[in-house]
Amino acid sequence: MLTRTFLLLRRRCLIMRQAILLSLIPTLVLAQEDFTRRDRTALLYQTKFVFTPDHCPVVNILIMEGVPSVRFGTDGPIELLPEGEGGPSLRLGSGRVECSATLEGGRPGRIRWWVALARVTGADLDAVRQEQAALEARGFKVRLFERGSVFGFFGKVLDNRVWVLAEDLPHETLEKARARRDVVAAEVRAADVFEEMVERPFGIIRVACPGVNASFPGLVAIAPPPGKTIHVRDVEFGKGFAWHGHEDRSYRGQIYLTADRNGRLAIVNVVDAETLLKGLVPSSPTDEQPVESLTPRDIEVLRLIAQGYTNREIADLLSLSVRTVESHRANIMDKLGLRGRAELVRYAREHGLLD
Repeated sequence: MLTRTFLLLRRRCLIMRQAILLSLIPTLVLAQEDFTRRDRTALLYQTKFVFTPDHCPVVNILIMEGVPSVRFGTDGPIELLPEGEGGPSLRLGSGRVECSATLEGGRPGRIRWWVALARVTGADLDAVRQEQAALEARGFKVRLFERGSVFGFFGKVLDNRVWVLAEDLPHETLEKARARRDVVAAEVRAADVFEEMVERPFGIIRVACPGVNASFPGLVAIAPPPGKTIHVRDVEFGKGFAWHGHEDRSYRGQIYLTADRNGRLAIVNVVDAETLLKGLVPSSPTDEQPVESLTPRDIEVLRLIAQGYTNREIADLLSLSVRTVESHRANIMDKLGLRGRAELVRYAREHGLLD
């Protein structure tokens, strides 16, 4: 699954320019001029921070995966950026442009599984060595995996690294890894299963725009005109909840079309942190905040507000204090960018929370 750990830096990237990068693996934190499109593909499948030339963290956020096709458009010329170093770009249209995309010849990623024996905070290297020695003394052959990043920020080191100490015995299936974990758990209670992407998934992205049909191996980035957003049609939201549905949404930054881990089409929003933080924190980089940004308790409170209950009545129904209800109400309006009861009622109705 295309996911990414992101440290929310509430200061603008103008400040980040003064940071001194301290990456232990320089090739994964890029401070040169614009990193290549192949590097951008890599950032979708790793857990390190990647930075723009202005030292802003680049964030990727999954929109959808496992879908047969996607429709998207922009309010102006659209640019298609294929994978590959220095590859060509296609600039299409002059006004509003609507396109669709599918993935053909999808190939799942190849994953190996390991039994993780321990996890140690990356900054404590002495603890890593001690844990490794203790495990080897018990007869385990240990292999180390590092996850996360470290960099400097105004004289402070920000370090979210974790060392995974795994048994040096790879498994080609999850079932075999789980079976081995159950055996190891008799000696190491903390044992769990850890996965490693050995070979990335792949597929041919077919993009159809007015007058143009193009194919891209592995990945294509979709860029809107400066200052504009990309509109993605029929975005699925609320899986597993009563408000599950589809709606059109708009995204800042770029949209990447690529193969997910199962070799099916995935749509990813790639945006720099400065853009993300311009009025879009804390929930989503869309123009309109999604209902899934709310906690289950937020949704309960919102539903009751929309049904006309007072704060005191909601507090009694949910066994909460009035102050807690007021706090939930403020958080809901902040997350959704709404003002007043009327907008809360409208939002709840439009998102099926009153059904």
